Parts: sequence; C-alpha cells; structure tokens
Amino acid sequence: MKNIRIYILALLAVGGFAGCQKTNDPGQISMQKATGEFWVMLYYNGDEQYPAPLKLSTVNTSTDKDSIWIDQLAEPYIGFQLRAGINMQDLTFASPTNTENLYATSKAKWITNPNTYVPDAATITEGKIMHKAAHSTTGVVTDSIYFKIKFSDDPTTYEMKGTGTTNWPEDDF
Repeated sequence: MKNIRIYILALLAVGGFAGCQKTNDPGQISMQKATGEFWVMLYYNGDEQYPAPLKLSTVNTSTDKDSIWIDQLAEPYIGFQLRAGINMQDLTFASPTNTENLYATSKAKWITNPNTYVPDAATITEGKIMHKAAHSTTGVVTDSIYFKIKFSDDPTTYEMKGTGTTNWPEDDF
C-alpha cells in the first residue's frame, strides 16, 4: 500500500512538472532578432572611408515595437544615434528624412576625440540585417548589416556594411 502511494505521488509530481510550460520570458524583447553589435565599414563609391571598422549597435527602443536605435558609438571618426523604423518580418529598416542625431542634440560632451564628425541629422535607406550571412575575421558565422546613409550637411550618400561581433578578442578590431 505504501508503494502504491509513492507511485501515485511520483506520477502526480511528474505530471505537474510536465504541465508547467514557460509561456514568456521576461528577459526577452520582441526586437531581439534586430538587435546586436556589428563591425562596419563606411564606403563611398566602393572605397573605404576610414582605415578600420567602426563599432555599431542596433538596440530596441523603449516601446519595443517597430523601431530600433542605430548607434555608431561616436568614436573615433563619426558619431550618430538615429531612430529607424524596422519591419520584423524581413528585418529591413529605414529612417525618415533627416532623422535627428541624438549625439548632436545632446552636444555629445562625452566624445573625447575632437576630430569626431557628429552630423545634426541623417537619413538611412535600404537597411537590412541578415542572419548568419557573414563570417568574422576568424571564420565564425555571424549576422550581417547593410544600409545607405546620407548626413544632413553632406550631399554624399554612403554605404555602411559589416558583420556581427562575436565577443571573442581575436575577432575585435
């Protein structure tokens, strides 16, 4: 009789654990596929404009719905933080014409390099994040990013493209 009770309790416990399913993870964001860090190069007519890759981040906005922040992290050559709308189905993004650069509006007092270019605004077009479409310098499969950018005080349209970071020191620049 005692063995039957233990057997029934064990079945109830297993059934109870099996019935528990985690339906949401409070640590998850709906924009997770669109967020990350990238090493990017700036191009004009196919020519690199800076000697080394620039670090760029895409992060969710506070509404976590249909837009992201594109943040170039302001050093060493150029600094911008722009809001861009994003289509989560195909991970394409673009910004409205002359989106305000938050680094310019805050006067970016923390930028230490006096040669850093901080435009007032910019327009991003043809933006896309592609999952597992690139390789890091050591050959690790990473995400890829591409977009065109035009700064408010420069008539030139540039391209930015690059690969996702791996957080391994040997893949950093």
